[in-house]
Amino acid sequence: ENKRLIYSNNINTVSLIYLLNAMMFIRLDE
Repeated sequence: ENKRLIYSNNINTVSLIYLLNAMMFIRLDE
């Protein structure tokens, strides 16, 4: 149960970082 919480939390962190990276790339492109 606890491991599952940590696992889903990791996925949230990774997707957040990916989103930030995508925003930075879009900003650099302009």
